[in-house]
Amino acid sequence: MNMEHVESIVAEYARNKAEADRLTARNAELAEEMQTLAKFRPGSDTGKLEAAGYRVSVTRRINEKWDQHKLAAAREKLTDNVFFTLFRQKYEPDRRSLNVFMHGNSDGSLKALLINACTTSAGKPAVKLEAVAP
Repeated sequence: MNMEHVESIVAEYARNKAEADRLTARNAELAEEMQTLAKFRPGSDTGKLEAAGYRVSVTRRINEKWDQHKLAAAREKLTDNVFFTLFRQKYEPDRRSLNVFMHGNSDGSLKALLINACTTSAGKPAVKLEAVAP
């Protein structure tokens, strides 16, 4: 392993990451300011403005967090028929339990059902930089 090359790519990555973080933060500030300057039609979450040769659309975002226990209670009152026209159902694995099940003495045909329900693809590598004292 060429340590000079390793040093070089880690240092470049760190510089690029710092610059990307700075630009991302600045773009977030600019987006907030453009939102205040954009013209929104009544009842619309998309505003428009035009400047510097660009037509800009700014969409107001509302982050929602649904209380799962309260939704479960609402589901009982609404009935499944109504509830599932309003909400989708999506199954998310419990990683730890699933690993135990898949690597344990579970029924092979049940494991196969789960394997067939999952499609995998390679993701982008996650890199965490941590400065160390020289």
